[in-house]
Amino acid sequence: MSKEIIIVNDGSTDGSLAVVEQYFSRYPFIILINQHNQGVAAARNAGLRQAKGRYVYFVDPDDWLVETHLDTMVEIADRHQADVLKGTIEKSDECDAFSGACSRRFESSRIKANQYEVMSSYQHLNDMLKWDWHPSCCFGFFRTDFLRQNHLWLNETLSVGEDILFISEILSLSNITVIEVGRVFYHYRLRPNSLTTTKNDISKLVHLFELDKCLIKLYEQRKNDIENINDETKRMLINLERIRAINYGYIYRYQYLKYSPALKAKTRHYFTDEVLQLMKKWLPYYNKIVIE
Repeated sequence: MSKEIIIVNDGSTDGSLAVVEQYFSRYPFIILINQHNQGVAAARNAGLRQAKGRYVYFVDPDDWLVETHLDTMVEIADRHQADVLKGTIEKSDECDAFSGACSRRFESSRIKANQYEVMSSYQHLNDMLKWDWHPSCCFGFFRTDFLRQNHLWLNETLSVGEDILFISEILSLSNITVIEVGRVFYHYRLRPNSLTTTKNDISKLVHLFELDKCLIKLYEQRKNDIENINDETKRMLINLERIRAINYGYIYRYQYLKYSPALKAKTRHYFTDEVLQLMKKWLPYYNKIVIE
């Protein structure tokens, strides 16, 4: 299978560029893009603009691909003219020395290991929200022309949650073919001192409420684009609303609750009546929520 590897050096300062340049000089299928630090969304967009292959897979620099039979996966995607083909991930928590790698369950309860299912984007969005909404660009690959033709780019104004918006935009489109494969595709590392694990820093809370503004805009856009609202499209719109509530729940449980009293006082105004009403509507643990 022919391939290209696009490496985006997004202003690295740790000497990784020297390593990359060694590989770049040895392998003709490696493309190197150097740019000033602009963030993960801009780096992915730079790679997508450069990509010449039928499919594109986004890989973060501190993780790695587990799936070694990508040629077989491409054959499956070609056979069914898929826009998205994805597997699951395994995750290791480097904040916990006693934690080993664990694999995430498949989104679809209808497939077993090494099986696959072809479905609509709406169906896959339903499946994802049955468990624990965990969207990521890194679960699988996307048809390059599909992303470009639908103007699906990572939102470079978001410092956090760009994956959430990107996957929500894709799965709320109609006439999209998604394939889920019962295999582990990707290894994700949760590292200490990353933005995901930082406590007592309100920046992530603020950024996630900026994400919410984008999710509201997406909801209104999809609603306006629908000519005839049927059961499927109604469920999709409900799911976009649920994603907003889940985002609030994440902010509350993993950011707000871990703050000092001073930071709680500084951020409680974000939990407006509208926010609390949406949390009450969709979060089963709402009665346990206390905004001090």
